[in-house]
Amino acid sequence: MKFLGMILLFAFMPFLGEDEPQLPRNSAGKISFEEFVQVDDRGKDALFINAMNFATRVKRVDAYDKKVHADYQGSVVNREGSFYVYTQGLFTPQIHGEIVYNLRLEVMDGGYSYTFTDFVFQYYKKNRYGQYAPVSGKKKPLEKEKFAGMNDTWREHKETTRKHVESHIRALKKKMREEPPGARLNEDEHHDEMNRP
Repeated sequence: MKFLGMILLFAFMPFLGEDEPQLPRNSAGKISFEEFVQVDDRGKDALFINAMNFATRVKRVDAYDKKVHADYQGSVVNREGSFYVYTQGLFTPQIHGEIVYNLRLEVMDGGYSYTFTDFVFQYYKKNRYGQYAPVSGKKKPLEKEKFAGMNDTWREHKETTRKHVESHIRALKKKMREEPPGARLNEDEHHDEMNRP
């Protein structure tokens, strides 16, 4: 009997170690991906144009707010983005909601800093037309440890968030090294790489 118990323990050990995905947190305890990146061969103006071009490609699921908030004097670019997260339906994945977040880019001579933060889950359900839509008042900060009855799904949403932000960071670093062609966005450039979850 002890032998059987040991076998079962080792068989399920990988599942016992399934903890929360380790997402970086700032000093206030909020999930925040942030870094200063040194770029010696680009001036402040070039970095600002690249930051603007990158921010215009950060998607918002509902697309009602397509504005990029930029302060040239302060060298800061802000943009709200979001992406869908899913649950496994009977046959196919179904939209469970969206993760909304804020992106802040600050440029200076010799480099820039980025901050992805303020991650909030917005719950969705089908409306009377059969389309998934946000449910008013059903929001939950991603910092919350538990999601009643859906802890596995909640862990998956956090892991999806990590992958989504890391793909944005890779695309941002690539964009910020470019020689800016001007303030106009080339829509096709890096689009697929950036918006992968």
